[in-house]
Amino acid sequence: MAVQLGDEAFAEKCRGKFVKAKAVFEEKLWNGSYFNYDSGSSSNSKSIQADQLAGQWYTAASGLPDLFAEFKIRSALEKVYDFNVMEVRGGRMGAVNGMHPSGKVDETCMQSREIWTGVTYGAAATMIHAGMKEQAFATAEGIFIACWSEEGFGWALSTNKSMLEAPNIDAMDRTRDTVNSLNDETGVKKKTANKARCFGNAVFHCSC
Repeated sequence: MAVQLGDEAFAEKCRGKFVKAKAVFEEKLWNGSYFNYDSGSSSNSKSIQADQLAGQWYTAASGLPDLFAEFKIRSALEKVYDFNVMEVRGGRMGAVNGMHPSGKVDETCMQSREIWTGVTYGAAATMIHAGMKEQAFATAEGIFIACWSEEGFGWALSTNKSMLEAPNIDAMDRTRDTVNSLNDETGVKKKTANKARCFGNAVFHCSC
């Protein structure tokens, strides 16, 4: 954008930051087959994240050069497909956000064990850009089956905790099994109790 606006100085500044950040990113996170979640030593530092190539998706869709070497892009996507997609109900659910290299869903936090439609379609789109069309459409088909098909559950927010027995993948407090439900200002269904009180582990908090 800076180049288009004629601001070469700022463009060069951004270019320098990009080159430095890219080198550090690869040095700290690339483990030989995919990009680690972070450079720490916690139990989920080596978690396989379904959206680890979100930046690559954006640049590819924008017609910009790849962020990483082709073999790294394909290797990371193959890891996401083999683990985040195929290790959950045989690929019939989409891509779970986080997966341990052991093949166990990353349950470090609520978001890591969820399956999100946007992340799944983003991963599938990145696979298409990388020439992995078969894996891409299999990935996209999984989230379609789970969310919209008659075989699935017919709703499109994210996967419900009652949909899987093991591993435990849930969807915050969004639910299809209505006890009582309200739509907050975001349009997301919020589970409520029969009495006027909040769940202790609710994501959305009222003022009571």
